Amino acid sequence: MIWRTVSIVSLAVLVLLAGWSYGLNQEVGELRSALAAEMNNNVIDSLEDAAEQVLHDQAAVEALNVRYARAFDLNERNGAAWADTFTADGVFVVGGEEHVGHGALILFQQGLVEAGRRTRHVISNIEMTRRGDTATASAYLTLYTPADKAGGEVKVSTSRYEDELVLTEAGWKFKRREVVPDTLPANEE
Repeated sequence: MIWRTVSIVSLAVLVLLAGWSYGLNQEVGELRSALAAEMNNNVIDSLEDAAEQVLHDQAAVEALNVRYARAFDLNERNGAAWADTFTADGVFVVGGEEHVGHGALILFQQGLVEAGRRTRHVISNIEMTRRGDTATASAYLTLYTPADKAGGEVKVSTSRYEDELVLTEAGWKFKRREVVPDTLPANEE
């Protein structure tokens, strides 16, 4: 009789434990589902934040290129506005020559102005890759050089820019910008 009572009590405890375990498993399952949903939401939120940052950076670099072109073409602030699109130690490379720092950049632009050279920059197909507070970028350049006299010929050249950028307190700036001229392969000349 005692064994029978112990067996019934043991069976009752097992049933209670099984029920508790089932409930616990159900709660754990619900917690797992909620956690998975939250993780998916966090992943989705992170991806959305990353995509938003890429679009923001792309727009900022496009705006930098607009400022660069307008400042150069219109000789804004006698070259200082163009130089301001670069970091203080920024480098502009054209025709194999390096112009380093704001002072040298302003002198370069002023030399062109004094020589009577006017330009119109059209910058397109801008592509950038961000790495922290730096980025690399490339863009197409179509450069129009207006005629010296009425009825003269407008010159058009194409190149690309290869850029190194830095994110500053004032936004993205060029650390280094190199003009890479387009050339025809030897067999197409």
